[in-house]
Amino acid sequence: GLQVDASPSSPDDGFACGWKLSREMVRKEPFRAKVIHRSFVNDGICDCCGGEDEWEGETACPDNCEAELKAQKAHEAALERGSEARQRLIKQAEQAKKSGRYANFDGGPQDVYLAIAAQGCLKLEDGEYEYDICLFGEVNQRSKGKSFKLGTKGEWASVLWEDGKTYRKDYSTLVMDGGTYCAARHGPRRVELHFECDLTTKVMSVQETEVCVYSFAVKTPAACNPSMHDH
Repeated sequence: GLQVDASPSSPDDGFACGWKLSREMVRKEPFRAKVIHRSFVNDGICDCCGGEDEWEGETACPDNCEAELKAQKAHEAALERGSEARQRLIKQAEQAKKSGRYANFDGGPQDVYLAIAAQGCLKLEDGEYEYDICLFGEVNQRSKGKSFKLGTKGEWASVLWEDGKTYRKDYSTLVMDGGTYCAARHGPRRVELHFECDLTTKVMSVQETEVCVYSFAVKTPAACNPSMHDH
């Protein structure tokens, strides 16, 4: 691969931003030395935060490295806050597990999603439809006095390992099947809950991705990474 001290005249396909920086600076702020494809060099677009990819000088690039560093630190701080919020949920999940109510459910890593379930059903209003999303329980849709059960209980989706032979659980997607029969689908309605990290738990949106298959976007601290300080 291209080394960080490579010059712009290097024949490699890659170009290292910050190629004049010391190794110590690169270690502290690696984003300054990201590698871009050589086709992006001197193309009139500033890809490196310091503008060194436009080294021929035909395009004047401002130095945005300090702003990028500030944004990176803010992102890292947000991730840490998410991890701390997740840790609080883990403590709640321990109590939920002890209650025996969720004894037969896989609540995800450290059973953290059981805490969301124990807090009660999540709600979403989307136009004429109202949704109640109860993790490991039921998902119901209401409209104009009619109600449909979209899914029940919940199993984690699975994804293929890198070896292409075995599967592992995908704890970012909970599938709740067994809803009210859908004639157009020739089977029961189904729900897929897709989780993303955030400081609070809320349902963001729903889409009917297939006939009678409903995909919900849910933000929650349960989906955040464990803190680097956790053991």
